[in-house]
Amino acid sequence: MLFFIFILVFSLLLLAPFIIVFFLYFFRKNSKLKISLNKVFLINYIEAAKEKKAIIFEVLLKNEGLFHAIILDIIPSLNPPSLNYFKLSINNFSNTYFDTLILKKDKEHKVYFIFILKDFYNFDIQDLKNFYLSLNILYYDLKPIRNLYKEFNLKDFNKIDTNLPKELENIFKSFYYQEKEKLEIIDKSNDKIKIYCLKTPIITHFENEEYLINLITEGIKLLKSRNNGLNNNKVLISIAESLVAIIQKRAFNVFSIETNFISELFNHYFNEDSSLSSGYALTKVIQEIGFIRFYIGIIAGIIGKFLKKSGWFYVIAGRKAAAVDDAGGTIRPYDKYVVLAPDNPKEWAINFKNKLISNLAENGIKDIQIDIFVVDANDLGKVDILGSSNKELNNLVITNLRSNPQGNDDQQTPIVFLSN
Repeated sequence: MLFFIFILVFSLLLLAPFIIVFFLYFFRKNSKLKISLNKVFLINYIEAAKEKKAIIFEVLLKNEGLFHAIILDIIPSLNPPSLNYFKLSINNFSNTYFDTLILKKDKEHKVYFIFILKDFYNFDIQDLKNFYLSLNILYYDLKPIRNLYKEFNLKDFNKIDTNLPKELENIFKSFYYQEKEKLEIIDKSNDKIKIYCLKTPIITHFENEEYLINLITEGIKLLKSRNNGLNNNKVLISIAESLVAIIQKRAFNVFSIETNFISELFNHYFNEDSSLSSGYALTKVIQEIGFIRFYIGIIAGIIGKFLKKSGWFYVIAGRKAAAVDDAGGTIRPYDKYVVLAPDNPKEWAINFKNKLISNLAENGIKDIQIDIFVVDANDLGKVDILGSSNKELNNLVITNLRSNPQGNDDQQTPIVFLSN
């Protein structure tokens, strides 16, 4: 009798993940986007001593659903297609790149669509009412990427402004001037330790370790040239784990990832703060760790929830499941990528240290000692060291990176030098 009870309990435990995710798949609510046209602008501006004309649409996106929407891009069109123009979708107000937008439930976000007219002679406000704006929104949530299409008839829009919105002043300046990116040291030191962030150009997966070594070498040269930049011969170098993963070619554009039945089903198990709630991130993680390990992790997670214990899934699934970043979690252009955890970060840190020491010596820098730390830090004060060349100094690095001076988003400071 006990044997049959054991078999029954074991079978239920084995089937529990499928039972739970099937229930969530059919009953868990998703995102629901509402799009409204707020304002229309027809403006004249001067660029390179020439008069230009632009049509600007201010659109408000609101998520009225119960799950976040990850908006990858919005493609605008002005129809009928009789005007000669180029177009832009703006949502960050600092440049013309459309950052992946994670729109949380009950939140709203303002987006601008700009049409720069090439032939603007005799074009006025009344002419604008002969057109309609169409938007093709590429987004996903618990379900894979899909389109949401919306049209606005401009005949129905009576008020048209002729003044440039203040939020877009920098955008129009950047049309004809863009400062070249260069290495820069940002001092975030305190009374206890010297902290220097190295601001870098955007580093892509087309670069390699040699490029990163040369970049850090130039950063150390720059730091040594400053007064009191290095007040001793010991430097701890923190490198963002996402940067290491990108250099290792472990970043995958979401449009290149083919989800499957398993990932589109089991992503419903995870809450929206987890990257694994994305079918794209989950697809790559299951490929990394294998379905059996993943499934056992789900069973462990279910047991943990019954016992009011958190994190049991990640104990089984491992660091590769915990450290993955979904779209929107990393600096552009990797805001449209799934970025996996670095491969063998402990070995990588030791090998990278040895290569960097050799390169520093070749550049005449022999008077400092270095150690390398592959770090995952966030704005909530959580710091994890995935790999280091000196474990004895891990706690020192963790303590001094809790404020997340590193940053792996728009700050472009994925490398930090610590010197005490």
